[in-house]
Amino acid sequence: MKPGSKYDLLRENFIGKKVKILESVNKDLEKIEGEIVYETKNTFWIRDNKGLIKKVLKSECIFLISINDKTMLKVDGKYLIGTPAERIKKKFKSTRRW
Repeated sequence: MKPGSKYDLLRENFIGKKVKILESVNKDLEKIEGEIVYETKNTFWIRDNKGLIKKVLKSECIFLISINDKTMLKVDGKYLIGTPAERIKKKFKSTRRW
């Protein structure tokens, strides 16, 4: 795996990043947008546009996360399980099959 790969983005610290839930097992959570204000091993705490904080299970959602002004990351939450410190050590395998 090369530095700067898509897997490096999974090792980011997501606190302070803008996020939108694209899909969720819980349909009430879909379309929530806001800022990640706290992260645990299994959850993101998202402050929505009304200022309310929502606790969202990572494993049940597909997220669109704004890494910077030019980079948006669409990721299944099951790849984000773990604290940022745990994700740094984690090895990711490509799902691409030739």
